[in-house]
Amino acid sequence: MLDVGDSSEGHPSPGGFEGSSAPDGGDGSRTGREAERRERLAAFDAAAREIAARVVPAYRAADGWLERTRAGLGALLRALDQRPQAARALLIDSIAWGPEVLERRGELAEALAEALEPARGEVEPVGPLPQATAENLVGASLSWVQTRLRTEAGPLLELAPSLMCMIVQPYLGAEAAGRELERPLTEVGAEVAQREGGGSVLGPFTVRS
Repeated sequence: MLDVGDSSEGHPSPGGFEGSSAPDGGDGSRTGREAERRERLAAFDAAAREIAARVVPAYRAADGWLERTRAGLGALLRALDQRPQAARALLIDSIAWGPEVLERRGELAEALAEALEPARGEVEPVGPLPQATAENLVGASLSWVQTRLRTEAGPLLELAPSLMCMIVQPYLGAEAAGRELERPLTEVGAEVAQREGGGSVLGPFTVRS
């Protein structure tokens, strides 16, 4: 179970996470492999809590599906920019951390998709929505972010307008999507800064098995 419902600023990363792409498993014995497995799970969970501590309050503070989505996405990209080691642990290094961590990644992606699902009841879609709409949008968004992380092409927050355009289009149509694409990046950053702060880490980023 991945539960990111309790976190705090400056939470230490366990298992040698700081400064390494993967924790050291020791001498390769069964005991060493088990220690490595636990350390990788702990490192991934710590990174998820660290990021969620900034994202969830911003998401919950906004009113309406569009505003919550914009605030949550902006907070997520900003948090990943500010915590590059946590970003790499969640989105890059964890790909090679074994099946249990891959399951954690899947749970986190499901939680992000759940954050988009309220659109079905809160907005009037412009057309039929396939059942996997939210999952597909999350997968595509994470792919963009992973590419930017790998290439170090610039701040992740710069992706916010394009990602919002892609997310909004199937729900609200091309006109609304275009408005997101034209939204000044400084405006997105200002909204995120205003919404960041205290509050418990709750809501769609608590994932249960």
